[in-house]
Amino acid sequence: MSSITVFDIITTAQGGKRLLEHRVQVINQDPSFINYIICPKNDIFTADFYSKNIPYIQFSMTRGLNPIFTIKEIITFYRLLKKYKPIIVHAHTSKAGAVSRIACRIYNMLNKSKIYVCYQVHSFYFNTIYGLKSYLFLFIERYLSKYTDSLLFQNNTELQQAKKFKMDKHALLINIGNGINLNNFPIPNSPKSLPTWKTDHDKPVLIICIARIEPKKNHKMIVDTVYYLKNILTKQYGEVITKHAFKVICVGEIGETDAINYRDSLGLQHYINFVGLKNHQEIIHFLQECHISILTSTAEGKPRALIESMCMGLPCVATNVVGTDEVIVHNETGYLIPLHDYQAFAEAIKLLMENSELYIKFSKASIHRAIKEFDEAIVIDKLKTIYRDRPTKSNPNLNF
Repeated sequence: MSSITVFDIITTAQGGKRLLEHRVQVINQDPSFINYIICPKNDIFTADFYSKNIPYIQFSMTRGLNPIFTIKEIITFYRLLKKYKPIIVHAHTSKAGAVSRIACRIYNMLNKSKIYVCYQVHSFYFNTIYGLKSYLFLFIERYLSKYTDSLLFQNNTELQQAKKFKMDKHALLINIGNGINLNNFPIPNSPKSLPTWKTDHDKPVLIICIARIEPKKNHKMIVDTVYYLKNILTKQYGEVITKHAFKVICVGEIGETDAINYRDSLGLQHYINFVGLKNHQEIIHFLQECHISILTSTAEGKPRALIESMCMGLPCVATNVVGTDEVIVHNETGYLIPLHDYQAFAEAIKLLMENSELYIKFSKASIHRAIKEFDEAIVIDKLKTIYRDRPTKSNPNLNF
């Protein structure tokens, strides 16, 4: 029997590395599959694909919806379909999802062999914006669902949204969840503890945010939080202690600089450091050194950054939005804070900074939850079943 060829297409090389590399490696260990990663080339991320013998096809893609660029991308991807004749196209992120689904629709209309198309929702873009633009992207998602055999979800909220907007009229909706390669992290045997920041100026509480710097990740809320946190700590402990009490490290590709400029305008360079892209080992080092993980996104699929933080023993403070609310257990592994409420966000961080007993309790619970609930091996098994069975709306049989 011939192998099942799978195209995993994603908009960025960083996404290909962080979200797909391990999964594709594991699937390719099964001789039933040949799984490609398709994304733009990047010297930091895609070089590892070659060294790890991961089938990789370089595919340049813009992030916007410029019609000329988008049409060219659709044509280029269609040519890849003609050349490689994959059985399955598994698309990730909005732009890659649009380009690949339109190209597959054209291919399926013009060829006898049909490509099975699945689109994995890492968070609907229309959930992150407002007004007419939100309605436009909702219309696009509903329209493209007609060209999709299965829509794969990481959280139940967006699956129910898809039902509400009748995306299940043509596509089969499947919740596959999300997870990480637990073997790739040095999970601690005991919970983390807080530094003695009140008495030792060389031991601040280190707060980490792992997220691309873009509007959806809402880094301006981090800046507002830090400004407020600095002020309330200063009132209670004075300027000298506060200056050495905490630092925020923002790890991730710098897609836009508004948040950085906003930080600078408030004079918070001492408290917030944007360190840019980091590889996996560097991220592990940061997680080992840091004490609290934060995320201020306007929406998520099921954020790996928080799962990775939890498995390393970091309590998390994050916005109470779609996806994130299925990772953090409020008042058990961290705190879920209303979107844009930077004052409550700062108060939650302060509570963890000041209460060592609570911090250790949350750290222990975070490790336990990450190991129990977010093992990527379960997700990989589900995907292999989908690839083999290729369920559809008219034939929804699945063996899991």
